[in-house]
Amino acid sequence: MALIAIGVTSSSSVAFAEQAGSVDIFDAKEAIGAIEPGLLGETSSTHELAIDSNSGKPSVSTNVGSLSNKAKTKSIESSGSQTSPDLTFTGNFLEDQVSAEDGLTIWSTQSPSVAAYAQSTNFGVRFFTALSSGQAPSSYSYEIDVPDGAYLKENEVGYMLLTYNGESLGQIQRPQAQDIDGKQIDTDITLDDGTLTQTLNLQNADVSYPVLAQAAWSYTESFFVPNKTPSQVRALLKDCFNCYFPVDGAPAAYPAPEQVLPLTVGVPGMPTSWDFTCIFTSDYLDATDGMSWFGFMFRAAKSHVDGHGSTISFDFNPYWEQGYPEDYNALLVVSAYIMNDDPLGVGQDVYQTSAMVMWSTFASRLEDASPV
Repeated sequence: MALIAIGVTSSSSVAFAEQAGSVDIFDAKEAIGAIEPGLLGETSSTHELAIDSNSGKPSVSTNVGSLSNKAKTKSIESSGSQTSPDLTFTGNFLEDQVSAEDGLTIWSTQSPSVAAYAQSTNFGVRFFTALSSGQAPSSYSYEIDVPDGAYLKENEVGYMLLTYNGESLGQIQRPQAQDIDGKQIDTDITLDDGTLTQTLNLQNADVSYPVLAQAAWSYTESFFVPNKTPSQVRALLKDCFNCYFPVDGAPAAYPAPEQVLPLTVGVPGMPTSWDFTCIFTSDYLDATDGMSWFGFMFRAAKSHVDGHGSTISFDFNPYWEQGYPEDYNALLVVSAYIMNDDPLGVGQDVYQTSAMVMWSTFASRLEDASPV
């Protein structure tokens, strides 16, 4: 079982509803709708969270992903038989539960200038912290106790939750923050001895309250790439990027940081194609203990159907069946953070299924390639 506790640095011990202008931060739908309206549509009333507000420190539990339930390449079939363990978020700074309905739970906190929400989504759970004034704390910490046999590893979009044989259980997304005028607030995260801390830069006089900070836990999709290591995958993509990356508009040469990629996605037999323009943000190669990790990240351009602020990461992790790996293969882990609640107007399930087919093709092309 995994535990993530959410805390906030605050000197105040009084909690009560506070408004910033005409926005009541203790009305989650109103506050989210005013600052990040696209995220409201991602609320799920069918994906149930286990909420415990009666045991001292309020907590939220959800299931983490299981590799056996993920899509695989043509070489490995899924059994779909394993049960996912729980992931629990315990809020040290939360006080009284104000309400819980339609997939949103609201709490008062130790600061009168801060309200907290938990949003159930089809992809996991998102936590919001709403700040009504400059009197609100600027530092928020998450104490993390991961499941037995798992650990957190940093990637380009936050932290992956991995088992010790490389299986992906999900992704903690790098937090974001925005004020009522749509201005992005600088924010940073650090992980130190099991505590994940988000710090907001609220010193700028141009900040307009309320501010909405968010951190999300999301499931990932995993695809085996047999007979290739992450470093071998990197060499293939460096040699010819669009030979393997299965999206129209991808360049032949490996992208450079901040390069705009004019990607488009079409449906066979239909004249319409959709704008998936991305910016290649960054990549990494990590070699430790004789194994390699490789990954890269895109962020959505303003015209992207997923919505500005969306991100997607592609991580190639070492994976082996059991024991210590004398030989290991690559596991492609795709983690997407989507701002638009229904990017193509076809529903989230259809959109996700189509994406899985595309990334399965990516893995298959790499599997079939001869090493460079």
